[in-house]
Amino acid sequence: MKKVFCVIISVCLIFALTSCFSKKNTTEITTSETSTTLDDQQGYISPLEEMESDTLQYPSKNSEWMYNVYNTFVEITAYIGKDDKTNIIVPGEIDTLPVKSFCAKLPRNVKSVKLPDTLVIISNLSGGWCSELEKINLPDSLIEIGEETFYGCDKLTNISIPINVEKIGIEAFRGCDLKSITIPKSVKTVDSAAFFDCRMKEVTILNPEMTFDDSNLYCETLYGYIGSTAAHYASEHSLNFKPIKE
Repeated sequence: MKKVFCVIISVCLIFALTSCFSKKNTTEITTSETSTTLDDQQGYISPLEEMESDTLQYPSKNSEWMYNVYNTFVEITAYIGKDDKTNIIVPGEIDTLPVKSFCAKLPRNVKSVKLPDTLVIISNLSGGWCSELEKINLPDSLIEIGEETFYGCDKLTNISIPINVEKIGIEAFRGCDLKSITIPKSVKTVDSAAFFDCRMKEVTILNPEMTFDDSNLYCETLYGYIGSTAAHYASEHSLNFKPIKE
């Protein structure tokens, strides 16, 4: 009788263990399939969206910069180095993390700035600091040129907007002495007064559906596609419009 009882108990234990293992495998497969489906539904997540969902860990500083440390990146918020510098090199990495956001005002006598190819957003550099700025590179990693970034940089006469930029913020280039500008196809939105008081000779808009405010463009000649928002803007504001050949 004892032997029979032991056999029954053993069979029950084996069945129980087998069931747990099977259930675990089934759960993992289901979770994996669900995860894949969710990823497919969500689609592409931009670097800006990833940054916005990140968590601030702590503020910090070194000999030149004050910055915020997030889980996956660093945001530079202020320059605290020597005030007599005329050439500034912004680091691409701090504390082993990439620098993706830059919004630090720099010394007033800065003439050139070199930005890293890790940068995703640049903004709020105005406030009189850039009155002497003549040269700055915008890396291809850049997606947004934020509000008032180059407001009042009246010695900045030439700049190239990278091919991945999607948005140009309010008054981003206001008061700059740009001679011409090409706005790439990637740019979806140019906010109000982004180029206000920039008396440019030529502006080229490569996105036929780009939206922009009425107070944006002052130029002698506007280049764009026939039937585009640029063509409509030129017609409304009596600008010389020249179509881009397909």
